[in-house]
Amino acid sequence: LQVNTTKFPDGINAVADQIHELGMGLGIYSDAGQWTCGRYQGSLGYETEDATLWASWGVSSSISARVWDIH
Repeated sequence: LQVNTTKFPDGINAVADQIHELGMGLGIYSDAGQWTCGRYQGSLGYETEDATLWASWGVSSSISARVWDIH
Protein backbone atom coordinates (compact mmCIF):
# COMPACT_ATOMS: atom_id res chain seq x y z
CA LEU A 1 0.00 0.00 0.00
CA GLN A 2 1.14 3.52 -0.76
CA VAL A 3 -0.14 6.72 0.78
CA ASN A 4 -1.76 9.18 -1.63
CA THR A 5 0.52 12.14 -0.96
CA THR A 6 -1.87 14.51 -2.74
CA LYS A 7 -4.69 13.70 -0.32
CA PHE A 8 -2.42 13.10 2.68
CA PRO A 9 0.71 15.25 2.18
CA ASP A 10 1.93 14.62 5.75
CA GLY A 11 1.17 10.90 5.59
CA ILE A 12 -1.36 8.77 7.40
CA ASN A 13 0.54 9.01 10.69
CA ALA A 14 -0.20 12.75 10.83
CA VAL A 15 -3.89 12.13 10.13
CA ALA A 16 -3.98 9.41 12.77
CA ASP A 17 -2.34 11.72 15.31
CA GLN A 18 -4.92 14.46 14.62
CA ILE A 19 -7.81 12.01 14.94
CA HIS A 20 -6.44 10.58 18.19
CA GLU A 21 -5.93 14.09 19.60
CA LEU A 22 -9.67 14.62 19.09
CA GLY A 23 -10.33 11.53 21.21
CA MET A 24 -11.49 9.41 18.28
CA GLY A 25 -10.24 6.14 16.83
CA LEU A 26 -8.98 5.60 13.28
CA GLY A 27 -10.49 2.85 11.15
CA ILE A 28 -9.23 1.63 7.79
CA TYR A 29 -11.31 0.07 5.02
CA SER A 30 -9.62 -2.52 2.87
CA ASP A 31 -10.59 -5.55 0.90
CA ALA A 32 -9.64 -9.20 1.16
CA GLY A 33 -9.55 -9.28 -2.64
CA GLN A 34 -7.24 -7.76 -5.21
CA TRP A 35 -9.20 -4.47 -5.39
CA THR A 36 -11.46 -2.46 -3.10
CA CYS A 37 -14.89 -1.33 -4.23
CA GLY A 38 -13.28 2.03 -5.05
CA ARG A 39 -10.80 0.22 -7.34
CA TYR A 40 -7.85 0.80 -5.02
CA GLN A 41 -5.38 -1.98 -4.29
CA GLY A 42 -6.80 -4.57 -1.89
CA SER A 43 -4.92 -6.66 0.66
CA LEU A 44 -5.02 -10.04 -1.12
CA GLY A 45 -1.78 -11.83 -0.28
CA TYR A 46 -0.60 -8.99 1.98
CA GLU A 47 -3.09 -9.22 4.85
CA THR A 48 -0.47 -9.56 7.60
CA GLU A 49 1.80 -6.86 6.19
CA ASP A 50 -1.13 -4.44 5.78
CA ALA A 51 -2.44 -5.12 9.29
CA THR A 52 1.04 -4.52 10.72
CA LEU A 53 1.31 -1.24 8.80
CA TRP A 54 -2.13 -0.10 10.01
CA ALA A 55 -1.22 -0.97 13.60
CA SER A 56 1.90 1.21 13.27
CA TRP A 57 -0.44 4.08 12.35
CA GLY A 58 -2.53 3.49 15.47
CA VAL A 59 -5.52 2.10 13.59
CA SER A 60 -8.11 0.95 16.09
CA SER A 61 -10.27 -1.04 13.67
CA SER A 62 -10.34 -2.29 10.12
CA ILE A 63 -13.10 -3.48 7.86
CA SER A 64 -12.46 -6.03 5.16
CA ALA A 65 -14.82 -6.99 2.38
CA ARG A 66 -14.55 -9.82 -0.10
CA VAL A 67 -14.80 -8.93 -3.77
CA TRP A 68 -16.39 -11.68 -5.82
CA ASP A 69 -15.46 -11.79 -9.49
CA ILE A 70 -18.58 -13.26 -11.08
CA HIS A 71 -18.53 -13.91 -14.82
